[in-house]
Amino acid sequence: MIEIIKKLNQKKSRKGQMEIIGLVVIVILITLGLLFLTQFALKDGSDYNKKVFTQKGLAKSTANSLMKITITEPDCLSQEGSTVNLRLDRDLLRDCAMHYPTSLDSRYYCQQQHSCDFLEAFISEMLEQTLGTWGKRYEFTAQLNGYGQIDTLISINAGTCNNREKDSSGKIPLRAEEIGLVESELIICD
Repeated sequence: MIEIIKKLNQKKSRKGQMEIIGLVVIVILITLGLLFLTQFALKDGSDYNKKVFTQKGLAKSTANSLMKITITEPDCLSQEGSTVNLRLDRDLLRDCAMHYPTSLDSRYYCQQQHSCDFLEAFISEMLEQTLGTWGKRYEFTAQLNGYGQIDTLISINAGTCNNREKDSSGKIPLRAEEIGLVESELIICD
């Protein structure tokens, strides 16, 4: 009786092992098929795919880096007259949105300019020193979507992107207290 039970257990364990081996073979075949499919999909027009990927990555990383810059110039002053270190997105861009149009008093003044005027000049210079030296055309906008009304806070164009292939950083949102949403976007084109 014990020997019969041992033989049955051996048959069951062999059957389980065979099922596992079959599943592993299926997974390997599916993986190989997906690898070949991916290889052929990327190979077709690979220069175009590479160009779009790198240009889109360039737009996104440039815009994100730009937003994280801290201005440490000694001539950036608060309304109270003290020197301050200001981050481009959470301090200056928000201040620009909250004190737009430029006829209103700004909380921060850098190089004796309203925050909106300073930002436009500063961002334009930064983009020209990077994208401009690489021969890229670009457009940068920051718009305030204030509960039904859209105002363009900053608009920078270095060569027009009309009728050209363009890649966008996507809209980078920034909440401006009680006045709406500021959306910044960098478009790079060839």
